[in-house]
Amino acid sequence: MRKLISALALAGVLALPAIATADTTEAEGALVSGDYVQALKLYREAGEAGDPSAQVVLGFMYWYGEEHYGPDVHADVNSAVDWFARAAEQGNMVAASMLTIIFQEPAHQEEDVQPAQSSPMDSDWQCRC
Repeated sequence: MRKLISALALAGVLALPAIATADTTEAEGALVSGDYVQALKLYREAGEAGDPSAQVVLGFMYWYGEEHYGPDVHADVNSAVDWFARAAEQGNMVAASMLTIIFQEPAHQEEDVQPAQSSPMDSDWQCRC
């Protein structure tokens, strides 16, 4: 069920018009063509520039990792949480929903899942989304 919900959310993010601070056309092309290493690089550039849609895509790429994006994109729950948190800070509801899903899963309630130190996320992110 988690995979279905997050896959639908990712499809929604990619279908929405970009409220972007960076051009992600090349990144989208790389993602669609299966060049996941290039897509990760380009989305990272856009995400670091503050593009919330790119941050959500990065969250999904790190959440699924090898399972969906091949052996060169490694799953990293902490990176996924960090990117979703950055987008949620900007009011992205898909990212806020994914954080809720991640932290409601029993497997992650027991893990030490923490956003990266550089994350702008603070304790009231849910209230501001």
